[in-house]
Amino acid sequence: MFKDPDYITENNNGDIVVSDYWHGVVVANHEGNYRFTYIDTPFGSRLLPRGICTDTLSNILVCDCYTETVMILDKVGRYLLHIPKDLSLGPLGKPCSVSYDWNNHLLWIGSWNNTLSRYRHIHRRYDLSG
Repeated sequence: MFKDPDYITENNNGDIVVSDYWHGVVVANHEGNYRFTYIDTPFGSRLLPRGICTDTLSNILVCDCYTETVMILDKVGRYLLHIPKDLSLGPLGKPCSVSYDWNNHLLWIGSWNNTLSRYRHIHRRYDLSG
């Protein structure tokens, strides 16, 4: 299932989400059974994932070294949108790590040029109790 796993996280329903440099984003359920892989991008290039995290909606946020963006996938692996590097990190940034602040719905994005940026990801609080 993995060739070169780099980063790992877990989403709200217990899925294990892994960024694998050669296999893309690989997701397994909480028992370790394969669910899906995401490797293609809407840009016609292959995904070269690094940092990875999930948000309150179980969306997957992954840094892509090739396109220098942060890709956002839904919990079943469908592409939703991306954060371009010029919007999130400035002209010299290349995203390599990402973390989600559950309290403020912010993304913290680290880049290869030693910068840390924040990005407002979800603009309103969601009630996840029901």
